[in-house]
Amino acid sequence: MMVVMFLVAGVVFLAGALGGLIGYWLRHGQSLKGLHFMHFLVSGVAAVLAWALYGPQADFSWVGAHNFVPFLPLSAVAGAVMVGYLGENWWSTTAARNTTSS
Repeated sequence: MMVVMFLVAGVVFLAGALGGLIGYWLRHGQSLKGLHFMHFLVSGVAAVLAWALYGPQADFSWVGAHNFVPFLPLSAVAGAVMVGYLGENWWSTTAARNTTSS
């Protein structure tokens, strides 16, 4: 069961990373020049955290759960892409602010 849960979290991470890629591509004139690994990491982690906190498994108990079957509705995948897009936007804005203020 835990393997399935981590597999579902991996799918959510990849969906968030895809959202980050889309966000970067749209914001930088449909170019991937200057794309950094951190864009994927921040987007994916933001998506997994949002899914874990507000998704359908938010009430999942790690201790004593024997008959719980994790599932991943389409709305959760779409939400992961959206959160990934917004996470990449936050990362790019923060990085640009830090480099211009230095």
